[in-house]
Amino acid sequence: MSRDRAAAGRAAALPLRGSPVSQVWDSRAGAAMAATGGVLMLVLIPFVAAPLAMAVAGVGALLIALWALLIPIGAPAWVRAACSAASAPVVVLGTAAAEHGWDLSIGSAALVIPLLVVGLMRSGREVVGQLLWLETVYGAYLLLTQPVHAVVLGLVVSTTVLALVAACVHWLRTLVDETVLSLHRQAARDPLTGLLNRRGFTEAVAAAGPVGVLLLDVDHFKRINDTFGHGAGDEVLHELGAVLEAGARPGEVPARLGGEEFVLAVPLDARGRPGDELGTVRVRAEELRGAVAAAFRDRPAAVTVSVGAAVAPAGDLSGLLSAADAALYRAKRAGRNRVEVAAGVEAVPAPRAG
Repeated sequence: MSRDRAAAGRAAALPLRGSPVSQVWDSRAGAAMAATGGVLMLVLIPFVAAPLAMAVAGVGALLIALWALLIPIGAPAWVRAACSAASAPVVVLGTAAAEHGWDLSIGSAALVIPLLVVGLMRSGREVVGQLLWLETVYGAYLLLTQPVHAVVLGLVVSTTVLALVAACVHWLRTLVDETVLSLHRQAARDPLTGLLNRRGFTEAVAAAGPVGVLLLDVDHFKRINDTFGHGAGDEVLHELGAVLEAGARPGEVPARLGGEEFVLAVPLDARGRPGDELGTVRVRAEELRGAVAAAFRDRPAAVTVSVGAAVAPAGDLSGLLSAADAALYRAKRAGRNRVEVAAGVEAVPAPRAG
């Protein structure tokens, strides 16, 4: 699963298929349907022609509900598939035990129930597999109890009904997933530069190992806006974002935090010594500062950046940004268009000028 899908799956009201939250919903929805059907079957025992068969079906449905609840997150896909498949013979048995026996319309409607959860929560391949299994169970029962013409009619009717239901449910769920992903990408992106925004950057770096952070701020950006207009300022920000994105190496995460402030997360070797890591981010920061200066060399007004760099253990992004911010302030005070590296995450940020 991609990083976008994982983050969207955590944030969405309807979790994306395959996400941990989706697996929990899958188990609960399957258990709720199976338990409801099981209780209903047990209640109907006194009123059906085959009470023993109905009792077996009811107990079987309750056991399937318990099975669904006990499936752990991250379990192999075949475990959930087997749990769903077990509901098909239970549904057939329960409907066949009804007072008037198996009815084609009742049978098709009943088989829709286990297919709903599969269509909503599972992959298209599993939807097809469960549909074929349901038809196999249904067809086997018809062969044992109905004449040939009824078997053919029953399979045609049920296949048509189930295929339409499965296709519609799966298509709608796919549409929802795509919409959620699209909205999540938009919410995590800066509209001017196309880079990740602060939220997107935080999500992208949250699961990373040790990283270094390069915090960039455009020097004298207010002067650019005042002299050439805000349109020119926006163009500078847009092109600076393009420089960062084009120059980012595999594993690096560029983002715009807001205003004229940008950031680049640089992955570090967890086995390296602190001094080596500081040297790594300093070299990378100087490369980046030089790339920005070169990109704007032929402009009417030179555009430069000051860079504050810091490194920290995994999971301390807030302290890392604070340390980089303090280093950036030192770069501003020292004359701008330069790199300063924080000694550690304990540095305290200070107010800084543009």
